[in-house]
Amino acid sequence: MTTQELSELKAKVATCCRMLYHTGLAPDYQGHASARVPGKDLVLIKARGDIAGSLGDTRPEHIVTVDLERQLLEGAPGLAQPWETALHTEIYKARPDVGAVIHTHQLMTMAFGLAGQDILPVWGQWKPALVAEPMPTFDSPDLVDTPEVGAAVARALGTHWACHLRAHGVVIAGETIEDAFENAISLEKLATLQYMAMQIGTPRPFSKEHLERNKTHRFSAMPTWNFYARQVPLSE
Repeated sequence: MTTQELSELKAKVATCCRMLYHTGLAPDYQGHASARVPGKDLVLIKARGDIAGSLGDTRPEHIVTVDLERQLLEGAPGLAQPWETALHTEIYKARPDVGAVIHTHQLMTMAFGLAGQDILPVWGQWKPALVAEPMPTFDSPDLVDTPEVGAAVARALGTHWACHLRAHGVVIAGETIEDAFENAISLEKLATLQYMAMQIGTPRPFSKEHLERNKTHRFSAMPTWNFYARQVPLSE
């Protein structure tokens, strides 16, 4: 990866953080996003520190570089890797197909996890295949701040693209940072529509046969990414 490509990836991680904030998926300073540096055991991740501010203020200079052992390799003075860096690095270790990880406390998705209710594939426009099988749950509210706990989360995630962290939040993965963001917002859209439908009657999910027929239809995450990215210009 060239220096220019690395800078562009860092900018995408920062943009993702701002999008999480402005869409309400991470409406304060809590949560983080990361991306794997292709071909290397390196991760670009939203930093913690007073100068980093909220997710809505994230700039490329608020992204730090760590290795898969959570060691800080590059970052501006006053910045450090998040306490829960192991949540990201252990998933990258376990899943070579994952290129980005997001951790949020998005409320509607969390509500279903707390209630022990499955989010169902009820809306064709928002990746119903994400929940063709029930989302797994990591059954602990604790911070994911050690490699051991991070590895346990990675095991709970398995081959899925999202996992409840009980009474804590959600971890979402994707092949790219664009995919991970689309997965995050799709979960919240699916959960919200399902909750609304439950106030009226019984939601009717897509059949397994329908999902099976359509599982090979892959749509680019770029339209979703570009739509939301245009709404969150870099703060002055």
